[in-house]
Amino acid sequence: LNILYKLQARDELSYKIYFNEHFNPFVNTKSDSVNIDRETGLAQAIKFLQKTSKLDPSLRDVSYYLGMAYLNKLPADRSNRVLAQKAFLSAITKNCLIKSAYDYAFTFLIDNGEFGKAQDVVDKYELNFPEDQISILLFKVNLGMQLRNFDTVVELAKKIIKHFPDTTKGYMIMANALYAKRDTESADVYYDKAIQIDK
Repeated sequence: LNILYKLQARDELSYKIYFNEHFNPFVNTKSDSVNIDRETGLAQAIKFLQKTSKLDPSLRDVSYYLGMAYLNKLPADRSNRVLAQKAFLSAITKNCLIKSAYDYAFTFLIDNGEFGKAQDVVDKYELNFPEDQISILLFKVNLGMQLRNFDTVVELAKKIIKHFPDTTKGYMIMANALYAKRDTESADVYYDKAIQIDK
């Protein structure tokens, strides 16, 4: 059995094919021509992913899929969320190139009030996806709003408006930050600009 797992874990592509064909946790699947329900599929996926991760810890995406399996496992309780968070953070430390791993980890950390670790996730995302400026800015905006660093958010909103002037995001962020600073008059100007763009 260990030889089988080693062969399946040898590279990312063979792992993904095997996972998707046999243990995809998001739909009812067939495994060896036998129908299995979603929860059974998830349990098998978790077992397979854990073994794969132990046999070849360098595989970047395995931890991401393990996180997704825990996230979708019933019951949807705190213990499964904690396991999912650990798996997503593990994926990030391995420089996983699946962007949603960073989204999930960031959201969990923000929800838990772990803002320093959330900043680490943003830094890692910026390192791995430097071309994705809008997502980097939005991560920083979210963190800034959580920390009530409204001056920082205003500066970030200026950058978003400069680089993406035809979208409402920057204007809405600016308006919300100004409103939070109790500058309602200026906030209204940016809300109006957002409305004009959205027409």
